[in-house]
Amino acid sequence: MNLREQIEKEITEKVMTKLASERVELGTIDSLNKNLKKAIDTLKLSKFEVDEGKSRIQEKKNIANYINTTEPKLKTINKFVVDLGSSELVVSKMVKDLGLSEGQIPELKQAKQLRQDLKNREDELRSIVKQLKS
Repeated sequence: MNLREQIEKEITEKVMTKLASERVELGTIDSLNKNLKKAIDTLKLSKFEVDEGKSRIQEKKNIANYINTTEPKLKTINKFVVDLGSSELVVSKMVKDLGLSEGQIPELKQAKQLRQDLKNREDELRSIVKQLKS
């Protein structure tokens, strides 16, 4: 293999490696975006559960039914809290490896805020269930 062919081969390998890396990075951001959409939907639906729980506390009606339907939803919310946390870590590490700042990735900031909002909603629902059980 002559020098020209060797240089072309090395450049091609570097370009292909870079493209593969960017594809993985885009896939990671895409995965985070999917988790964000699911988390937003869960947050919206859980708002209804909070309002319903507060109403049940005041009215003292259908308490057992509310508790039975809310406890599985708490597990779902907790799953999104954990999933978003995992996605944040992966994206955060990727961002640092690329030499970027986390502030340059708006999805990362949104994920952190959503995870905190979901955690707060989970705590609020747990408090309501606890009040209804006592």
